[in-house]
Amino acid sequence: MADMCGDNRFEIIAKAKADLLESTNVETDEAEMAVIDNILFRCWQMGWLDRYDRRTEPTISKMEQVDKDINVRSKDEPQTERSE
Repeated sequence: MADMCGDNRFEIIAKAKADLLESTNVETDEAEMAVIDNILFRCWQMGWLDRYDRRTEPTISKMEQVDKDINVRSKDEPQTERSE
């Protein structure tokens, strides 16, 4: 399916929607289902659906990055023994 807008937003939104439907019971609420595509579009605009984009590299969460940074810094710091 060729997107007229030049990106794969519809594919990304469809993947996110399928994951949402599989992982929750949102389909039981007609009101939520009526707006889910609009909400997912806004999420796509914000970059929150990047994990569903097959064209981008997987990214780590901010917490994972903080943990990684802490581990790297602690390995770089000289290890000293304490005498008591």
